[in-house]
Amino acid sequence: MSSHLVEMDAISHVAKDIYWRLSRLNPPGEDASPTTKNAFMTMLTTVAQAAGQTLDKAVGLSYLVTNGEGDPPNLGLTAREWHDLGQEPQSDEEDVKLDEEKTIQVDGSLQPDFENELERVFEKTEEVSSRYTLDNFLKMVLHGGHSGRVAEEEREAYHRMMIGYRHYSRLEISAYFEKYNVAYSSVSFITTDVLEIAEITDPFTRLRRRETLIFRGPSEDAVASYLLAAYDDWMNLSYDSRQEFITSFARSLLPQDFNCLDSLNIPQKEKKKRYTALIKPTRTKHCKMMEQRKRFQDLYFRFGPIVLVDPTFMKMGTKQYPRMCPSTLAVFKEVIKHVDGPDPAKMRYNEDRRFVTQVLRVLGGSNISNYVSNFLMEKCFWAWDEESEEEEE
Repeated sequence: MSSHLVEMDAISHVAKDIYWRLSRLNPPGEDASPTTKNAFMTMLTTVAQAAGQTLDKAVGLSYLVTNGEGDPPNLGLTAREWHDLGQEPQSDEEDVKLDEEKTIQVDGSLQPDFENELERVFEKTEEVSSRYTLDNFLKMVLHGGHSGRVAEEEREAYHRMMIGYRHYSRLEISAYFEKYNVAYSSVSFITTDVLEIAEITDPFTRLRRRETLIFRGPSEDAVASYLLAAYDDWMNLSYDSRQEFITSFARSLLPQDFNCLDSLNIPQKEKKKRYTALIKPTRTKHCKMMEQRKRFQDLYFRFGPIVLVDPTFMKMGTKQYPRMCPSTLAVFKEVIKHVDGPDPAKMRYNEDRRFVTQVLRVLGGSNISNYVSNFLMEKCFWAWDEESEEEEE
């Protein structure tokens, strides 16, 4: 992310933070000291002056940005267009901004310091001699794997993929989750829908049903192999079919908006421009989601089945776009290419496959476990030599 984009994100964050802080601030009581009351009025005057001048500056700057037709810019200044800024700013966006590392010039653009970031990603994998445990898995499922900053959480996800989990029997897994009151079907509340959609034979219909469920459903309630299948369906469509899909998908998400626009008696050029603006948010979000699914598929190719039970890289940010820290994104391809030692996907395939399917069977039932097992059979991209095949037996 360029320094210019970082600065713009920071300004937006500060503006929202000021509004939120002000909305939570109680005025001084009648018994407050004159000093406190004066400080309160000084603060209000400063905020009001800054807000008025900031609004004037924002409107002026907006006229410098053309939208291609020269129309007056819309900053959403009427009350019905106001965004809800009264909620506490979520930490993900702030964490992502804070987690940007020292930058260096690479291929003409500013990028995080690759050497430092790669060292952070790999350092723990060299020190840890034992595999991750069910305790680690439960923490990852319930709390996203890390309670700290976003970049640290994503590094921890890399570590889990590189190191893997200890071997457990299904009885051990079942007893463990019963002890901590983690109920059956905790893995996914949309399991039934996932399985029903998987049975749809027409890829266009299957993709539309799946994307509707993902767009409208809980942001973290998904099965990883289900997302990989969604990416495959999308890539198998022609360019024209993709354009058709986005248009029809946007209409299905916003039927009232499109019906209203359809009924307007306005010039065709203006109507076309409004259609484009109405479709754009869906197109942008869907494009970002597919980019993230491609990264997730790359992780699956490199690390194998264990990726399917790690939700870290399926999380959404505050704008409901796929979340990935800039430092993580910048070194992603390097991590994929430079994992030290044997290929984890091949060396741990059988044990990781057992762990994933047994955990899913305990937490999600046999249907979802069988679904993922079938996916693993269809999407087994790794070749073994004779020695490896003998060891597998």
